[in-house]
Amino acid sequence: MNYPLIRHFKVVRAQRATSQKDVMGAWAVCSPQTADRFSAIALYFAVDLHQVLGIPVGLINSSVGGTSAIQWSDLAMLEADPENAALLQKRSELAAKAKAAAKANPHLMPNYEKAMREYLAVVGVNPGAINLEREQKFIKPGLSDAA
Repeated sequence: MNYPLIRHFKVVRAQRATSQKDVMGAWAVCSPQTADRFSAIALYFAVDLHQVLGIPVGLINSSVGGTSAIQWSDLAMLEADPENAALLQKRSELAAKAKAAAKANPHLMPNYEKAMREYLAVVGVNPGAINLEREQKFIKPGLSDAA
């Protein structure tokens, strides 16, 4: 598929307990080299829109596989249903653990975000569309993750 007026923005996954005003990610132009990294249903929807309306289409992919819809639901909506009390308690406990972990290791997220910015600067496209030549730049056999 070669549609230069269809773009896909893949949001880099980040563990956050609250909504964020900004995200990291990269845009990719729809081409034979990148189309297989797009969400299939989103791509075919974008192609239909583009062909019918004749306008550029931008897709934003902020999905996380293996997550339930509840994790993406508005907290006020969940609190309105008393049946969600146990779920909300668990969610609160997990958020507290994440906050404690961030406080104990304040350097982790800034280091991760810096590494992702450097990675995106080199890759220059959707992170899922790495080609083998570029991938070699990220292989670090001497990396120690013992800490």
